[in-house]
Amino acid sequence: MNWIILFLAGLCEVGFTYCLGRAKGEKYTTYFRSVIAFGHVSIIEDADEKLATARLLGNRYNPHQDEALQKEIDKGLHRMVMIRMKIEHLTGKEAIELARKKDKSL
Repeated sequence: MNWIILFLAGLCEVGFTYCLGRAKGEKYTTYFRSVIAFGHVSIIEDADEKLATARLLGNRYNPHQDEALQKEIDKGLHRMVMIRMKIEHLTGKEAIELARKKDKSL
């Protein structure tokens, strides 16, 4: 609930994290890579910027589907709230096993 309030208010510094990994049960560990982004968020209120952002995201995840994308935008853009994050700092880490594997391949 606090995150929703922060996003809607557009107030403050936030953090966002993304982690990709797979469990290695026999070794009692997880091979992971993660990134954490820190910055400020704001709601995109300009209609043209919101439309351009929706098209950008739609084409990123469903390329060459222009007609279907336009149909979805026409149907739902007015209900979307788009949030922009200005990244000010990134940090990341990975499991030591993955780091060692990468060092051997260099």
